[in-house]
Amino acid sequence: MRDNRDCDRDWFYEDTVFSWYESFNAWVGQGLCIDSTSGSAYNLTPEGLIPATFFNICLTQWQEQTISSHFRSDLYFSNGQLNTARIKGRVQYINDKEDQL
Repeated sequence: MRDNRDCDRDWFYEDTVFSWYESFNAWVGQGLCIDSTSGSAYNLTPEGLIPATFFNICLTQWQEQTISSHFRSDLYFSNGQLNTARIKGRVQYINDKEDQL
């Protein structure tokens, strides 16, 4: 959303995007998602991302924490997997036809 190389406009006002992922990522980055077998913390990639191999494991653990309570209604699960997620932000008004989707 912040960096769309195919678009020459920003659709959200700067510093208004509010997403569950930032909180979730920070929580994992603090070493709070624990492998139940080894007891060790999962780590982010060098790029600061949550690897797919333990994304759902950590998401389940994060949802059990108080910190996730503000975001629970933003996540929709189907068959135990994250299906849809909502982000919030203050969008800029579009007033010319060429910018509309």
